Amino acid sequence: MKIYALCLIKNEDDVIKQSLLAASKWADKVFVYDNGSTDKTWDIVNEIAKTNDIIVPWRQDTKHFKNNLFGDIFSGIREVAKNGDWFCYGFPADEFYLDDPRDFLSKVPKGYHVVKSQSIDYHLTFEDVEEFDFSNDAEFDREKVKYYDPQTYTERRFFKYRKGMEWPAGLVHPKHIGITYPKKIRLRHYQHRSPKQIQLRLDTRRKLVEDGYKSFKHASQADWKEKLRHRSELRKDNNDGNWQIEGIRYDTAPNPFINFARKIAHRIGIFP
Repeated sequence: MKIYALCLIKNEDDVIKQSLLAASKWADKVFVYDNGSTDKTWDIVNEIAKTNDIIVPWRQDTKHFKNNLFGDIFSGIREVAKNGDWFCYGFPADEFYLDDPRDFLSKVPKGYHVVKSQSIDYHLTFEDVEEFDFSNDAEFDREKVKYYDPQTYTERRFFKYRKGMEWPAGLVHPKHIGITYPKKIRLRHYQHRSPKQIQLRLDTRRKLVEDGYKSFKHASQADWKEKLRHRSELRKDNNDGNWQIEGIRYDTAPNPFINFARKIAHRIGIFP
């Protein structure tokens, strides 16, 4: 079993080195697609790749952003995979796994093809900004961002490769991606890391929305301060492994009848 990570990035120079080095511990290859960074992100990726052959600087361009850019990476590199290998898609630079993906995926029973993540989302707080100095060019310091939302978030993160899979243009994941494993893989998500980083993120995403992209309506704020939270609303990570999780947002239960039909279709070869 091999694991191939499809990494799509833009302007993540504060965290990309940490993210790629962490991913290189569990992935066999990390294919990096830079969607038009204007900071040092792409330079850092290429520098890491000189000494770490797991990291592959796959492409840099300014193609209009859309979720199925991951499909472009998949179509370009799928020949490296064999049946039963796993792809991590939608892998951003701001996620760090709590559960070792290699160990987790090796234990997924036969008959399941998809693994969803359980994302513990960390937030920059008003108190953080008062307490710490966030230098504009500093590498991300996780010790400054310790508070997380007790409501986690879930979405598809890994899928098992089959030779007959198709990923048509316009789709955010392959057709007939498969049956979802009920257990979720946990990760830390640091989408808000410093005032400068938040502002750049908001500016970039607002521009995409203005250009017609429909998935970033939640990034409509104009000022980074609007994204800050109060510590009293969150829970503190004390690095003791005790998570105060109160639930998962947007976690829809699978329809058992549809799942049964899909299992039959995969088993007899109607679906790959």
